[in-house]
Amino acid sequence: MLKRSGSLALGILVLLSFATGPAHAQTAKCQAAKIKAAGKKASCLLSAEAKAAAKAGTADFTKCKSKFMAAFTKAEAGTCATTGDVTTIENKVDSFVTELAVAIALTPPSKCQAAKLKAAGKKASCLLGAEAKALTKATTPDFTKCKSKFMAAFTKAETGSDCGATAGDSAAVEAKVDALDDDVACELDAGPACACGSGTPATLNFTTSLGSGNCGNVQNSSGASIQTLACNNLLTGGGGGSVPASTVPDHGTTITKATCCRNKFVALNAATSADTGSNRNCSNTGCLYGPPLPITSGASVCVINKVAQPAVGYAYCDAGSTSLNIPLNSDIWLTVDSLPKRCNDSSAGAFVGRVCTVDGDCGGASGSACVTDPTIQPCPICNPSTLVCNGGPNDGMACTPGSLLVTGPQWPTSHDCPPPGALIGTLPIPYLLGTDASSKTSVDLPSQVRVFCGFCGDPANAVFHNPAVACTSDADCAAFTTGCGANPCTACKQRTSGSFGTQAARTITENGSPAGPISVGGPAKPQTLSDVFCIPPTFNGTIDSVGDLPGPGAVSIQGSVQLLP
Repeated sequence: MLKRSGSLALGILVLLSFATGPAHAQTAKCQAAKIKAAGKKASCLLSAEAKAAAKAGTADFTKCKSKFMAAFTKAEAGTCATTGDVTTIENKVDSFVTELAVAIALTPPSKCQAAKLKAAGKKASCLLGAEAKALTKATTPDFTKCKSKFMAAFTKAETGSDCGATAGDSAAVEAKVDALDDDVACELDAGPACACGSGTPATLNFTTSLGSGNCGNVQNSSGASIQTLACNNLLTGGGGGSVPASTVPDHGTTITKATCCRNKFVALNAATSADTGSNRNCSNTGCLYGPPLPITSGASVCVINKVAQPAVGYAYCDAGSTSLNIPLNSDIWLTVDSLPKRCNDSSAGAFVGRVCTVDGDCGGASGSACVTDPTIQPCPICNPSTLVCNGGPNDGMACTPGSLLVTGPQWPTSHDCPPPGALIGTLPIPYLLGTDASSKTSVDLPSQVRVFCGFCGDPANAVFHNPAVACTSDADCAAFTTGCGANPCTACKQRTSGSFGTQAARTITENGSPAGPISVGGPAKPQTLSDVFCIPPTFNGTIDSVGDLPGPGAVSIQGSVQLLP
């Protein structure tokens, strides 16, 4: 009887092994196909970028996208460990390509740039192909050939003389390609367990601090520094601009979902307002990014920044490094001054600081008066003494300050205190924050010298194609023979040469800095994120003239980062 029971049990185990074995093989096959598709798309996109760079044209990604979707759909027709993750993977690949294209960008484009982009794409495909092969065979991936071929191609590219500012960047580019491999494989085949402390991370939180010191500079053509860039300052516009640096407020928190695997790698994805409990600290489409931002100038505006598409990125907990692609839509409110007159601070009681036009608006108490405010508040403020809005449509209503430490008459602002005036438009801002240094070098184009951010415009006047069309050479604008009033829009240019009121500017650099080792549930640690980016025209004559747009933008943001369970 015992023998028979033992035989029966053995038979059941054998049957179970036959049942689970093929099922596991099927899921591995599906996940491997997805990983391979991601690698092929990365290679295809970067090949298209390379082709455009070599010919000074515009990249066409149509075939890359359709092939990726077809491969993913085919994979999910089988048995998969995960389903419905096509958008997540596509966003990771697209973000990687954007990051790499910015890192290797040269204007005008060159053959060296093209060769580097192609080499990076081939390595990405090779790495993820090795991951896929290892997954189906339950072995460890072998990356030896991928690395050696990449280095050979990169070395060959740099034998030319047209590498410009990207010379000697093989290690930085390779690190970004390796991060894509970790990112995709972490999402589709977790691999080794997380080793970022004893817990499992759920979110990565970054909170801005007050900021101190200098985080960057602007150099001229001879390499001499001609302007220092203070930390937690936002700078905008070309060399003819008159807008002073704007303060990045403290206490602004951005939360991303964190998934840790492969020892030290942390994949970052968008957190919704439901995840964070607020629309003011999440990182998905429509989330508010920081408190209202006052920009004081001859045409003062209040800027409401919102996340334009789901944030995606990665971090490494051993270095405390971060790369976060979080494009923004900046709503521009032309307010000039939201508090031209306010109730005086001595006798107005509950009305202190509120907007007014006559003394009677200030409560009627003895000594209360409506006085002219000599300072400018582009955004209404949340009065830290009374905790009510001063200015704007919510004047006198309760509010919570959006910042705690930054000082000045323009602060603190709050989303509880929306701006008055008119929304004149929304600017798309490509925001790619990282702990690496971010740099952009201007170039001399036929219609203009020292161009950081090209947009198709009138060769002879400061008029640009509407809607804005970014470009790297005149070839990108050749089709716009009309559209700039009665004139063509065939020149690739910005409004004025240079940057930030300095027409001699050649290179802008903002420096980030990693936090060092961070662990799940550990203390917040100092970290600096940086980006140099391009700002399109608003097509409001006053703002574009005073702000000298289109043109470059730059920021380094000091704050603290924390990995939470």
